[in-house]
Amino acid sequence: LLNKTDDVSKLNQLYYLSLADGREQRITNDLNSYHGVSVSDDGSIIITTQNHTAKDVFLAQEGENPRKITTESNAYTTAVFTPDGRIVYDALDNNRPDIWIMNADGSNRQQLTPNEFYDFEPQVSPDGRFIFFTSDRSGESKIWRMNIDGSNPTLFTNVDGAALTPIVSPDSVHLWFRWMKPSKQTVLAKIPLAGGEITEEKSFGDNLWAVSPDNKQIAVVFLDGQTNQYKVRVRPLDSEEPAKILDIPAAYILKWTPDGKNLLYRSLEA
Repeated sequence: LLNKTDDVSKLNQLYYLSLADGREQRITNDLNSYHGVSVSDDGSIIITTQNHTAKDVFLAQEGENPRKITTESNAYTTAVFTPDGRIVYDALDNNRPDIWIMNADGSNRQQLTPNEFYDFEPQVSPDGRFIFFTSDRSGESKIWRMNIDGSNPTLFTNVDGAALTPIVSPDSVHLWFRWMKPSKQTVLAKIPLAGGEITEEKSFGDNLWAVSPDNKQIAVVFLDGQTNQYKVRVRPLDSEEPAKILDIPAAYILKWTPDGKNLLYRSLEA
């Protein structure tokens, strides 16, 4: 008996390997991962560790507790509102993320991208016409654009290297993204929402970041080499000079409040 990564789902499953002829027989076939395996002395019982990750989309209004609005615990990384109050999000199907849209109460859920590719990190244009997202459908992660109903998917960042993490700029003029060049250099780049020339900003590394609502400052998570602790550097967008170092261990989530006076983050210690 052994653990083996399934070629399609990329999850660890349990297999039986015949020592006589080398044939494999799969024992488990689900969306969980299995780590380690042992058999009782009489061979009648298998013991293994199952790893199950559940993610849902929650909606919270001021003064109320968050309530779950998804029926399947397969949310992936991102959930954003459309201008008309619907929610666009990514969710796993056979361990591959796809883009979905639903009403704010979780009803009328529709899949917008096929199951053939890794489609994730959706962002909605300010006019509600388009969804920008990351996809590997060209063979490497790039930013794509499609209509709000999922039609007409179009490559949006035709760059050498990977393009990830699309974010609509606070002034609704550009789409920011993380550009991982073939030279292994990672830069923050932007392209007009209407399409056009791609320009680079100052190098910021392969880290979590957020641009301020006035489009003048950027907050970047970094590892302090002296303390070996994660912190946040806030600096002008057009300069490498740090304006302030915040001793907060932000991870996964880093966003500015609409007034630009505070940062919302998920603590690495939580």
